[in-house]
Amino acid sequence: MKTLQITVVALSILAATPAFAAAQDFNAVDTDGNGTISYEEIVAVLPDVSKDQFAEADADGSGELSAEEFAKLAGE
Repeated sequence: MKTLQITVVALSILAATPAFAAAQDFNAVDTDGNGTISYEEIVAVLPDVSKDQFAEADADGSGELSAEEFAKLAGE
């Protein structure tokens, strides 16, 4: 039973790791700390992202990427 509990905890940690990494990356890219990523912020770290790619990732059309939109763009 103890082995099962350890396995469940280990799997939970591994499952959360990509989301945690994406959150850290999001915070690093969101240089003004407003909770969204502008096109200028993303091209500062990913200069190959085109305006069309950014617009496609911007699902709600706000002109900025939310954490969820950024995670999808980053492939998380």
